[in-house]
Amino acid sequence: MEEEAISRRARIIRDLVAEFNHNDFLKTRFREERRGISEFDRPFKYPDHLEATRYDLDNFSMELLQRTDITSDWVLLQLHGGGYVGPMKQSYRTLAGLYCEVGNGISVLTIDYRVAPENPYPAALEDAEAAFGWLLEKGYDEQHILLGGDSAGGGLALALCHRFIDCGRKLPAGIVAMSPWTDLTASGSSYTEKYEIDPIFGNTTESLIYDNPYAAGCDLTDKLISPLFGEFEGFPPMLIQVGSHEMLLSDSTQLAEKAKAAGVKVRLSVYEGMFHVFQMAAKFMPESMRAWAEVGKFIETVTESGESKAVRIALAQMEIAWEDKQKNLEKLERIFAAAHEESVDILLCPEMTLTGFSMNTQKTAEEDRYTLTKAADLVERYGISLGIGWVKRGQKKSENHYSIIEAKEKAGLLLDYIKLHPFSYAGEDEYFEGGDSACICELLGLKLGAVICYDLRFPEVFQILSEEAELIAVPANWPARRRKHWLALLRARAIENQCYIAGVNCCGNMDGQVYSGDSCVFDPNGDLIEPCKTLKWDGVPGTTNEKLQIYDIVNNVKKIRKGFPVKADRRVSLYRELGLKEKK
Repeated sequence: MEEEAISRRARIIRDLVAEFNHNDFLKTRFREERRGISEFDRPFKYPDHLEATRYDLDNFSMELLQRTDITSDWVLLQLHGGGYVGPMKQSYRTLAGLYCEVGNGISVLTIDYRVAPENPYPAALEDAEAAFGWLLEKGYDEQHILLGGDSAGGGLALALCHRFIDCGRKLPAGIVAMSPWTDLTASGSSYTEKYEIDPIFGNTTESLIYDNPYAAGCDLTDKLISPLFGEFEGFPPMLIQVGSHEMLLSDSTQLAEKAKAAGVKVRLSVYEGMFHVFQMAAKFMPESMRAWAEVGKFIETVTESGESKAVRIALAQMEIAWEDKQKNLEKLERIFAAAHEESVDILLCPEMTLTGFSMNTQKTAEEDRYTLTKAADLVERYGISLGIGWVKRGQKKSENHYSIIEAKEKAGLLLDYIKLHPFSYAGEDEYFEGGDSACICELLGLKLGAVICYDLRFPEVFQILSEEAELIAVPANWPARRRKHWLALLRARAIENQCYIAGVNCCGNMDGQVYSGDSCVFDPNGDLIEPCKTLKWDGVPGTTNEKLQIYDIVNNVKKIRKGFPVKADRRVSLYRELGLKEKK
């Protein structure tokens, strides 16, 4: 099944990699003979729009790659792999160009740091620290510097952050770690579980991961040598990419677990069937292209607005158990657990989350805020803010509410919205009173608004909300037979209001009605955003379309509105005075 999930080109490249690493003639002639030889002085032809400048420091040399047509105040410090014994190779110039390309013109500093056995630990770490200091001297500040590294370079990036924390220094803005080597003790389970399938290190103990001169007798569990053994409080956000066929897989998965437990924003992507640092294939196979696109998205998330303004939201597309609050609460807890593993900031659920779109208010309506009480317990336990729908009992009619509960030491109600337009077509107005106000809240620097389902058809509400709101949530129980309306209206509201629109719908069959889901996010330009991750909260595919869709929202609303000032050009007072004139 896994083999079908990867491309034919990837399988061919993986087989070639295995042959290259296990054929005695090829190993001796092309790999081991040149392992310790730097290629820094060899000429390399960059595209015309890129310019490379060499700098020689006391112990090592480095190359700063910049676009000639873009001036960026961001830079990525690239720390190459090679098991701490391999110096810089030409392939890292290719990777530098890719970082620059996917990073929207970010500059890239690639260093040819000292390597073992001639220069064991801490030489590589000292050189990485010196290069970082050089960037500060050139005018970059820490919050405009990213670290990028593969294999040993990924471990070196993490060790550098451990070093900075020990010294009380500011850390960089983010880390891109490709198959990072974080555990030089080789203690992870994947060292045995992947032994027979790893095309690079597998089927032999005569490799750098078992016999490496870098530590030179020092404690292999030292966090500056094996960063996995350190603590990660205060670390910047990380993107960790690794292949499922790697013996070093557990170096990444254990790193992600420890960092998440310490409150670090982590995106771990395990690429099925892939091998160690498969990103080296660049644009030659779909999997590596997808990985580089993910790197670009991560860089955009960090550089556009900074980590504090990038909010990770998750849409919980649920098949709601009809009028069964307990069963839906149990499902919601499983969803929370899955969202917690992905460092989600806010989880958005569909309309009437625990009951479905029921008119049986005698059973569903609440006077004691049961739903909010149970939801607040989950929010406090998992540390994730929540948008949830519920029904409040009124004197004559009930109210269809959507509430946003903030994750803090004591969960607090940020927003409590009442559906403005009961769905008269389905008789909702017979049982529910419409609300009379719009409201917004602020979460992690992002201003949020909410409407409910049928409200989507009334653009005036969105115009009012978007005067301040940068993201408007649309929880719904929207039937499949009108799914074209759902998608078209969500996109239209994003375009009209130049803000993010997040539609979260239910799926499956409820009370004879079919719901298709189609949960999605449109950006302020009306473009459909691809989730950075989609998963089943139970870990296995089901018979329904239930899923958790995760998005990193970069708050660029003000920038887009300034660049294309539709909102500013609206003449609200004139519209109120306009009337139809009779033809003469």
